[in-house]
Amino acid sequence: MFLGLIVIVGAALWKIDGAYANSCSNCQIINGATLNYDHIKNYNGHLLSDLAGPPTIPTTNSPIQMPSDISWALSYGNTSCYSSNTATCPANSAPSGATCSSSPTITGGGTPLKCWAFRWPVSVPVWETFGSLRVEAPGKGWEFLIYDNVDCSGGVMATIGPESVGACKAFTKQGIAFTARPLWNADP
Repeated sequence: MFLGLIVIVGAALWKIDGAYANSCSNCQIINGATLNYDHIKNYNGHLLSDLAGPPTIPTTNSPIQMPSDISWALSYGNTSCYSSNTATCPANSAPSGATCSSSPTITGGGTPLKCWAFRWPVSVPVWETFGSLRVEAPGKGWEFLIYDNVDCSGGVMATIGPESVGACKAFTKQGIAFTARPLWNADP
């Protein structure tokens, strides 16, 4: 298969919003081919995607090298729900303390997320909330920004970085959404 100027062996498909880490199955770049996708360009030494519009170009280079394992997973704890309908999700219904699930709630496989909240698959808008959270990121190259609203607006409620990987961290209020941001030179 030939995409741009890269020769790729395997099945390569475009994914929504440029989730390139999930876009290839058993793919390999052959013998030093160059990178030249239509929506990936070099901006001051940073390979960035312009698929969703002009990228934000970092003003400085990160001192953190891209880890060999860029996967990540989050395990929620002390879960409850949020809805604008208070009869659907009563306030203050979640337990407190640092108790995180033993299995991941969401796995990222190396994909950055700008704002993500888990909406329950029901007919009214209901989102899962969490009072504690454990981050697993073997490469320790991620930062997670936690918000107490569904659209990641306003201030950050908490930040979990590489120093807290593997620890179940309790919050003073329920988190609803998060941003997964790589700490190496990548799409911000």
